Parts: sequence; structure tokens; C-alpha cells
Amino acid sequence: MHFTLVFRLQQGGSFSIVSPYFLVGLVGLVLWAICYGIVLYQGFKQKTYGIPFVAICLNVSWEFLAGFVWDRPVEIPILAWLDRLGFCMDCVIVYLLLRNGREQQTIPEIKRWWYPTFGVTLAMAFGFHLTFTRTYYDPLGNIDAFMINLLMSVLFVFMLFNRKQDPRGLSLGVAWTKMLGTACTSVMCFYWLPIIHPQMKSFAFTNYLYVGIFFFDALYTYLLWDFLRTKPALTTA
Repeated sequence: MHFTLVFRLQQGGSFSIVSPYFLVGLVGLVLWAICYGIVLYQGFKQKTYGIPFVAICLNVSWEFLAGFVWDRPVEIPILAWLDRLGFCMDCVIVYLLLRNGREQQTIPEIKRWWYPTFGVTLAMAFGFHLTFTRTYYDPLGNIDAFMINLLMSVLFVFMLFNRKQDPRGLSLGVAWTKMLGTACTSVMCFYWLPIIHPQMKSFAFTNYLYVGIFFFDALYTYLLWDFLRTKPALTTA
């Protein structure tokens, strides 16, 4: 059966949910779910958190808005439910961050004001998503998501250098699944965004995001592999 979706938020936007690029995107979402699963497993096992602090705040706030606030197309409710599942997993990651994150901080002021720092960062993350998506007309948060994805990719590199003395939470499994999962969703959005954003004349910025994310993901994966291969006892996931 051939399914077609017409977006209520755009004029003339339609696509098939069995199109090749959409199926590639679903593979990407599965890889991201595996990534989150590894983060949670390793977090509980090693008493740590496996995603950079700022990225966690941006992720959980985005997933909440995507799953419960933003107007998802009613024709494919699975999108909203996937975002809600992601929000639930992010909440557990937030728990690991709050439970174990203070001791891994290297800045004394952040360690001292750990919970207020988290609260302010989370509030700023919500404000960023709400203002950006309204100002630049990104009602489904797709462009917003790739912006925070790029920031996350850069922060992973800094997290690696910061944790060389305490490498808990560093995982090649997370590095590979994030890189490949985002690459798949980038392919999907390369074809999808022009359909749901017909008013946009250029997608140079989103193309820049796709390439930038892959570059930093590949760099992080290589640097992490090079670091862990000299310390085989640390390659736990």
C-alpha cells in the first residue's frame, strides 16, 4: 500500500512514508535508539553520564517540545510517539547526569553550584528552542535539531580531552551509532526539508550542518578509537 502524507503546516508539501529516503531516516532513528541504550547501560554500570552536559539539556527540552508541544502531523502519529520515547530515555540520562555528574566536573564553580547550573542551562535550552523555531519558522524543530546535533558533536570532542584521566562514559558504540544514525537522518532531511519548507529558497545552512556534524562525528570516533586502543581495559561498550 502506498501512503502519502500532506503536511498541515505547509502548502503543497507531501511525501510517501515508504520512500527510500524516509526509510533511511527510520534506520537512523533506530541507530539513535541504540546509541541512547548504550549511554544508559554504560551510565548505570560506570556511574557516569555519556553525553555532554549542555547537549543533555538541549536534547531533553527538544524531545519534550517535539513530543508534547509542537504540532506534529496527525497522519503519522508515530513521529510524536518516537519523540516521547526519546524524551523518556532523555529523562533517565538527566537522572544519571544529576546523580553522577557533579564529581566529574573540573570547574570548581560549576561543581559548587551544580543543581542551579543545571536548572539555568535547562531553562535557557527551552528558551532557545521556542524562540528559534518561532522566529525562523521551524515548526517541527528539524533545523533546530541539527543545530544542537552539531553542538553535541563538537562537545563530544571536548569531553574526550576532558576525560582522559577519568574515561568513564566514553564509548565507541555511542560514537559509531551517533555518527551513522545522524548520517541517515541527514539523508532523509536533505530530501524532506525542501518538501515541508517550500517557502525556503536555499538549504545551504542545513547542508552545512549535515557536513559539519559528520566531520566532527568522524573526528571524535577516530580520536576516541586512538585513545582507547592504547587502554583496552576501558573499552567497555
